[in-house]
Amino acid sequence: MINTRRKDDSLSIERIKEAAQGRILDILEHVAGVPAEYLDGKHHPCPKCGGKDRFRLIDSDAGGVFCNQCFNEGNGDFLAAVQHFCGVSLPESLRSVADYLGNSPATPKPKPTSKKLVATWVYSDADGKPLYRVKRYEWTENGEPEKSFIQERFAGGKWEKGIKNVSPVPFNWPAITERSDEPVFIVEGEKCCEALTALGFLATTASGGSNSKLDWAQFLKRRRVTIFPDNDRPGYEYALKVADQLHGSGCEISVVFLSGSGELGSDLASSITES
Repeated sequence: MINTRRKDDSLSIERIKEAAQGRILDILEHVAGVPAEYLDGKHHPCPKCGGKDRFRLIDSDAGGVFCNQCFNEGNGDFLAAVQHFCGVSLPESLRSVADYLGNSPATPKPKPTSKKLVATWVYSDADGKPLYRVKRYEWTENGEPEKSFIQERFAGGKWEKGIKNVSPVPFNWPAITERSDEPVFIVEGEKCCEALTALGFLATTASGGSNSKLDWAQFLKRRRVTIFPDNDRPGYEYALKVADQLHGSGCEISVVFLSGSGELGSDLASSITES
């Protein structure tokens, strides 16, 4: 008996590449794991080896990316990128891309909604002159809300991407300087800061949230400060970091842990008290 079944070619390279047209950058971001902001053709840190300014997109049509340290050969298209950044074989990369497109190259998943700019927050010096800003984008993907943030510096009368070599300042720094006799409330995120400001509080935050490099002590000496951390471990640890920075600067420090923080909040509250 002769087997007349045809070999399933739904995962052939040609079929996958055909189905991927128009979604190459999506695949690099969501399958290969390359941050969307790294796919602008400019130099960025490498998502794989971490090297500074080593990585860039070299062919947006084919999805070719390049790192002069770890990915400078055999990197002609998005399938090679998936193999490299995910550490998988070619057949595995084909399956991953097919799954992302909707389990079948013939029936790709709907494209995510376009990213929308929903808020822009400007950080200024004490005189109100703009230094840098944070832009918040939101979109929906696979039915789930997503968000991302872009930071830009003000230089030469225009906005430029990135805040390299810009010294961080607190959000609402002019108001903090002007209202020097009022207590200051530190939160995570500009959105939370605006909510407190709308209630009449003198609120501030730092770009980057719990990953901020801001040294609060140089801005809030001898102030009454209340810290509202996010209800998670990074938030609580950031509260400890801020309180530690302010310790010895003449500040009156309070930390408010949200209900439900449990033992985690208690442990960190003890650490702050002991410091």
